[in-house]
Amino acid sequence: MDPNDNGPGRSYNLRGKMLVIVIVSLSTVVLLVTLIFIYVRCVLCCQARRRTALGRLGLTHEPKTGLDPTIIISLPTFVFKQDQMALTIECAVCLNNLEDGEMTRCLPNCEHNFHVDCIDTWLSTNTTCPICRTAAEPIKVVLEPAAATPETALPLDDDSAEKTAEDFGKVLVSSR
Repeated sequence: MDPNDNGPGRSYNLRGKMLVIVIVSLSTVVLLVTLIFIYVRCVLCCQARRRTALGRLGLTHEPKTGLDPTIIISLPTFVFKQDQMALTIECAVCLNNLEDGEMTRCLPNCEHNFHVDCIDTWLSTNTTCPICRTAAEPIKVVLEPAAATPETALPLDDDSAEKTAEDFGKVLVSSR
């Protein structure tokens, strides 16, 4: 028998092995896809059950989509006037330059300027400055009387009972 003989028996033997390899490979792929599908369904069902349970307990919160329209309107606006020595200022929302006489809005926390219509549209869907990402909502300032420490306490006399917190100064406290 010749080892180089490519008789009909050898050809069928090779095709049979290839067929077995292809069937095993396809079966493995189908099994893996089925397992991944079952895993994803279980994970999604668990997340849906958690969301439902949290919703029943009232622990969910809606994502913030933008600033309240009353806050947007309360932000300062002014008529833009170009300085002769200053560089041109560009509105980061529409990418046009601010021109003399245009109404602009200034964000109080970062002092960036934009066209009123542009920044109003931006702030209806975002809560930050489009340039520096600082919170656009003005920081609330609470005035409280200054606390007197033993080192700086004023001596008590007859007139001190009539003095108020304004007489001793106030401290700015930022609340975020």
